[in-house]
Amino acid sequence: MTIMGCPAAGSYPPYYDTYFETIDFNKDIKKSLDEATEKFLQLTTHLDISQLQYAYAEGKWTVSQVLLHIADCELIFNYRICSILRDEKQSLPGFDENVYAEKSKSLNYSLEKIVDYFVAVRELTKTQLLTTPIEKMNQTGIANANIISVKALYYIIIAHQLHHLYVIKERYKIA
Repeated sequence: MTIMGCPAAGSYPPYYDTYFETIDFNKDIKKSLDEATEKFLQLTTHLDISQLQYAYAEGKWTVSQVLLHIADCELIFNYRICSILRDEKQSLPGFDENVYAEKSKSLNYSLEKIVDYFVAVRELTKTQLLTTPIEKMNQTGIANANIISVKALYYIIIAHQLHHLYVIKERYKIA
């Protein structure tokens, strides 16, 4: 069982505080990852093409773009974890999520491919988590000009996904 507790203040950008409100830091992080994975799979099981292409307002992302955004960000967060664990001293770049979302429209992912992509990235996360020594969880690096710890990144992966699933449920009215 791996209960790591809340990341220390200053080990992540403060804008993640609202994301962390959804996290039970007294729960095994592996279990939290598995539960989050199940929530993603439950949501995507019932989606049809019209729901994937739906945006709740002009200029907002489609459900497909939101789901790809979840997986894209998780992949980027995994790269950051890998880099920090290997003592990268360079500041890791940020990315423009809106450009990524816009470019994802041209990829024409089917629901099956979105789910496959998410599951593959989540397996990477789980493997990386299982191989990260507990004493390295508080190791920090610089990403997007902010100090960030390995532990914070693992929790951000979960919280970010839960945030967007909540948005899909509340704003897109898809449960």
